[in-house]
Amino acid sequence: MYLFDSNIFLEILLQQEKTDAAQKALEEMSRDRPGFVTGFALHTIEVISTRAGEFDVLSKFMQFLRNYPFLKRYDTTTEEEEEICRRAPSLSLDFDDAIHHFVAEKHKLVLITFDSDFRNKKNIQVLFPE
Repeated sequence: MYLFDSNIFLEILLQQEKTDAAQKALEEMSRDRPGFVTGFALHTIEVISTRAGEFDVLSKFMQFLRNYPFLKRYDTTTEEEEEICRRAPSLSLDFDDAIHHFVAEKHKLVLITFDSDFRNKKNIQVLFPE
């Protein structure tokens, strides 16, 4: 099972340099290997997309999320976020990266990301689609 960082989706939505690699990563999902995205990551995507004036693209993305059978949303609880705040400094991660680390570790998910901050992190498996 996979946890997708927001940068995977943003790469596609904003048609950036690594779009092909991001799309291939999403194709790894299946009934037996579902994917997850955090609510925090979705909000990040929403903010970045709307700041770029990409409301139509964002709307299509939301339709994709709603209709894609192998991708599920994971919302952290307040208690989890309190734990994430405690762990972030020792992981040398900012809050949004610490959320991904926490969720990947807690649910034994493989984190799919382009973020080099996740290189050599303990207790989680990370795949870089590059």
